[in-house]
Amino acid sequence: MNTWGCGEDGSLGLGGTANSHVPARVRALDGLRVRSVACGSRHTVAVTSGGDLFTWGWGIYGQLGHGDRMRLSTRRAVLALARVRIERVACGRSHTVACSGEGRLYAWGCDEAGQLGIGPAAEGGGGGAEGSSGRGLIAKYTAIPRAAP
Repeated sequence: MNTWGCGEDGSLGLGGTANSHVPARVRALDGLRVRSVACGSRHTVAVTSGGDLFTWGWGIYGQLGHGDRMRLSTRRAVLALARVRIERVACGRSHTVACSGEGRLYAWGCDEAGQLGIGPAAEGGGGGAEGSSGRGLIAKYTAIPRAAP
């Protein structure tokens, strides 16, 4: 996989914060078959063909899914979803959403405008969240079963 553009906060996954004006190989993903990629304003998410999820970049709102607010300049697996086969992923400015092969939707990161879909109880850690850490800043996960055909 190659990335280029603004490297601020490690969002390119190249191991630093430098910008790249030409495509540069993300060596941290060597050996992995990346199926899809999504980008927020300063974070990146990759899904492998095996359904594993990796994130890097700016994580101040928990949008990387590691339960902390760290910035990462290279990939890290989202361990909270290690037993879930992820099929699709999308990012907003400071949140991330992933859909599993079983049709469950997982969302984490900033919930300041309700973008996680958890509901008003999210600030207190409820509202249907699995593994909510409170205050809309640390990783939150919701699960929504796939609708019957």
